[in-house]
Amino acid sequence: TAWNFSVGTQKTWWASDLRTGANPSFYSVPSTCKKVGTNCYVFVEDSLWNSGRVDQIAVDSVQIAFDLKTPSGSINPNQGIYQNNVDTYGTPPNVDNDSKIILLILDIRDGYKGSGGYTAGYFYGYNEGNSAYSNKAEIYYLDGNPLNLKTSGGLKTGMSTTAHEFQHMIHYYYHGYLTSGSQETFFNEGCSLVAEVINGYPLYSQSSYYNVSTNRYMLGWNQNNDPTDVLKDYSRAARFFLYLKEQFGIGVLKNFTQSARTGINALDIDALPSVPTTRRFRDIVVDWWIANYLNDRTVDTKWGYIYPNVPPVTASTILNPNIS
Repeated sequence: TAWNFSVGTQKTWWASDLRTGANPSFYSVPSTCKKVGTNCYVFVEDSLWNSGRVDQIAVDSVQIAFDLKTPSGSINPNQGIYQNNVDTYGTPPNVDNDSKIILLILDIRDGYKGSGGYTAGYFYGYNEGNSAYSNKAEIYYLDGNPLNLKTSGGLKTGMSTTAHEFQHMIHYYYHGYLTSGSQETFFNEGCSLVAEVINGYPLYSQSSYYNVSTNRYMLGWNQNNDPTDVLKDYSRAARFFLYLKEQFGIGVLKNFTQSARTGINALDIDALPSVPTTRRFRDIVVDWWIANYLNDRTVDTKWGYIYPNVPPVTASTILNPNIS
C-alpha cells in the first residue's frame, strides 16, 4: 500500500556511504517529513533541521521546483521537474505502490572536507529491490551540506541535479524493470544532462571540458578512471544530447528511453524512425562535429545550436612537413 506520509511523520531511511567506493556501505538517517506535495514527500535529516542548515523555506522551494514551477527556458515553466521529465522520458518505477517520490534532504557522506567536489544528489537503483538495506521505495537523495538550499545558487544546483537524477530513475524503470539490458553510460548520462536543460537549468560546462579536449572516443566513459577527467565525458554527452533534442525534439528522447534496445541501436532502429527522419547516428555525428566547429544555423540548420553561447570547439592545426 501507499506510504501516505503526512507532515511530521518520522522515518529512518537507509543511505549509502559514498566514501566506500563502488560498493557503498549503508547507514541509517533519522528524518522527518516536512512537506507533502503533488508528486513528492520531502523528508529532512533531523540533524540538518535541528542545526538550522535546512529550513521550511528551503523545503518549500524544493517542493515547488519538483511539483509546480521550473525556470524560464524549460519545456514548460508552469510544470515542475516531475512532469517535465515524465513528458520527455516516461514514467518512473513504482515499487512501493505510491506515486509520490521521496525526496530526502541529508548530509550525503561523500568525503567532503571543506573544499573541492561533493555529491549534490543521487539516485540508487538498489532501493528498487528487496535486498537488505533497500528502502523499497522511489527515493532520491539531495544534499543539504555543503550544498546550501537556502540560497538561490544552492537551490539551482540542487534542483538541476534533481532533474538529472530523476531521469536516471525513469531510465531505470525502462532498463532495469522492463528490460534486462542496462543502458550504455554515455547515453544514460546524456539523457540526464539534457534533462537539466529541459527543466530550464544551464547546460553542463563546455568551455573548460569537452570544448578543449575533443580527441576522445565518442562513446567512451571515464577511460582513464579519473574523477576529474571524466568531467570531459559529461561535457561531451551534454552537448551531443542537446544537439539531438534541438534537431529532433523531445520525442526522440522518449522513444530512445523507452526502446528495449540500447545505445546506437535504440537510436537508429526505434527513436530516429519515429521522429521521423532518414538521418541515423553516423550521419548525425558528422553533422554534430561540424556544428561544434561552425555553430552557424544560417549556413545549415544541422550545423549550429539554438541554445545560446555554445562555445565552438578549439581546433588543432596539424602541419605536414612533406608539403611546401
